Amino acid sequence: MEAEIEELKLKLKESESKQVAIAQLAKEILEKDKDKDQRLSTLGEENLQQSRDISRLQALLKTRDEYLADAESEVAKLRNEIIEINSAKSAYLLELEQKISSLRSE
Repeated sequence: MEAEIEELKLKLKESESKQVAIAQLAKEILEKDKDKDQRLSTLGEENLQQSRDISRLQALLKTRDEYLADAESEVAKLRNEIIEINSAKSAYLLELEQKISSLRSE
């Protein structure tokens, strides 16, 4: 009978040891899950911040494109003005040359 009691005590200790090991594993799993949840939360925040940054950069690019379009339009206008001025200058120089030639022939 004492042998049976010792055997039961031994089985009880083994069972308790297994329960402690299972509890320890469960605790480790919960800690890992907590770490993963924290990491996911951090990644979510980083993703949200990156999305905000992307939106801000897209707005800046749009503004830059609008400024570039305006600048290109102004450059085109200035080129046309330069062409008109050069044409007027050429016509004026031609007129002066004709007057000089006319005065010389008189």
